[in-house]
Amino acid sequence: MYSINKDKLLKEIKKFNPHIIVLTGDIIDHKTEDIDKTLNLVEGLYEINNNIFFVIGNHELRNKKGHEFISALEKIGVTVLDNENISLVANEDRINIVGLSFFASMEDYKLALEGVKEDNFTLLLSHSPNRPLDYISGVEDLILAGHTHGGQVRLPLIGAIVAPGQGLFPKYDKGTFEIGTTILYIDSGLGNSLYPIRLFNRVQISNITIRPIGEK
Repeated sequence: MYSINKDKLLKEIKKFNPHIIVLTGDIIDHKTEDIDKTLNLVEGLYEINNNIFFVIGNHELRNKKGHEFISALEKIGVTVLDNENISLVANEDRINIVGLSFFASMEDYKLALEGVKEDNFTLLLSHSPNRPLDYISGVEDLILAGHTHGGQVRLPLIGAIVAPGQGLFPKYDKGTFEIGTTILYIDSGLGNSLYPIRLFNRVQISNITIRPIGEK
């Protein structure tokens, strides 16, 4: 679901020198037939850093090759998190990475967080911001989501016109939001939804630095 030059994109991401790479779903469209193009991009990401974490979006679920695509991601070495979590060390700090399914229920949410050590920084990945907002527990330090495309069409001083699952003039469309002690960050992504158009809404990849409290 992206149109930007692959080599240029990989070059920019390599400059970040990331400790981990996260993909929050919909990296193919529900109509995508040639999944090799996207798999080739993911292989390029894997060469930059093999700590890649993916949560499934609604378009992967709807695509007739969705299961084949997800299996291919896992074969590359991508960790697909579906209502589950993993703990790893990044830059000498241990963090929890939680992945939520697109249609997660409250029970799924509890399952996804099962065994999470609250002393560690907890990063939750969700394709849609709607589910974690419904079930947020306070354990989550940072939630990364997509799905909205930043509204795709935005107006100055107003923001997004519409976003999936939120309707007209959505509150959680793009950027950073504070919900209690949790930070929600929504990336507008690289692609489009039903119509190949963006207005006042540039394509986006995000380089996020997480630091301990008090460290500059």
